[in-house]
Amino acid sequence: MITRRKLPLSALRSFEATARHLSMKDAAAELGVTPGAISQQVRALESLLQVELLIRKHRHLELTSAGEHLFRTLMRNFDEIEQTLATMATKPYSRRIRLKLVPSLAIRWLVPRLAAFHGLHPELDVEVATGAPMEIRFLEEVDFASQVGHGHWPGCVAIRLFPDAFLPVCAPSMRNMFTEPADLLKAPLLHSMMRMEAWQIWFEYHGLTHSTVSSTSSIKFANAALAYEAAAQGLGVAIAQYAYIAHDLATGKLYSPFPQPVYTGCSYYLISSRARAQLPKNQLFAAWIKTLCPQEAQSRSFNMKFE
Repeated sequence: MITRRKLPLSALRSFEATARHLSMKDAAAELGVTPGAISQQVRALESLLQVELLIRKHRHLELTSAGEHLFRTLMRNFDEIEQTLATMATKPYSRRIRLKLVPSLAIRWLVPRLAAFHGLHPELDVEVATGAPMEIRFLEEVDFASQVGHGHWPGCVAIRLFPDAFLPVCAPSMRNMFTEPADLLKAPLLHSMMRMEAWQIWFEYHGLTHSTVSSTSSIKFANAALAYEAAAQGLGVAIAQYAYIAHDLATGKLYSPFPQPVYTGCSYYLISSRARAQLPKNQLFAAWIKTLCPQEAQSRSFNMKFE
């Protein structure tokens, strides 16, 4: 029994082209091989099936009844496959770029820039979904996904966006409350549940212990974007990703009492599978993303006190 796993696809293509042209020479020209290769493939198929498919006469070929039956089946199915692929190449399937991002990256970094990409490529449709970081084994389900790390994921192409860098932010009305890092413990600390370790990283860099920080009043939010809005309203002090709040600091919506970021040594990346990275639509998107992310962007090694 011939299972799908063992289908002789090359031989079937050779036979279908031969049957359509009733000429091995013409079939060879269509498939870009030699007539001898076509003949070998057809004979191998006949041997596998143990049935004669072609009657070979001096100047022409004829199909046997078995050959006619197989040819009609192959032609019908190959035509359907060809039409499906043509449809996918010209319809929304080929225009859609699917992204799976952590929420704050989508809200605070990508969406404000996305109009520029749409202006350059209005023929492409971008779909942005948000959630927890995607497991690498599911990466084929989307075109790009966000990850935090050092840029090395087996089988993936990674585009560095910006360094992972934290600093505290609050409402401008709170600017006179803090003169040293320990003063932040007097205010409610606003956390993103996507990065619950962020405050600990920042305080330990400044010499404060985890136990001291954990005893402080805190409010937790589903993502950093919500924490930043709460900080702007004076609810407390949020620990912020610098790339997300640079504009708010410049416009005065947020204030940082200690504006020098603490760098973790990691970075944010957009990653894609090697196969998807080769698709023309994804190459266009990747090229645009790279214009937003100069690789000489500042980075700094992060030396924790406990290291």
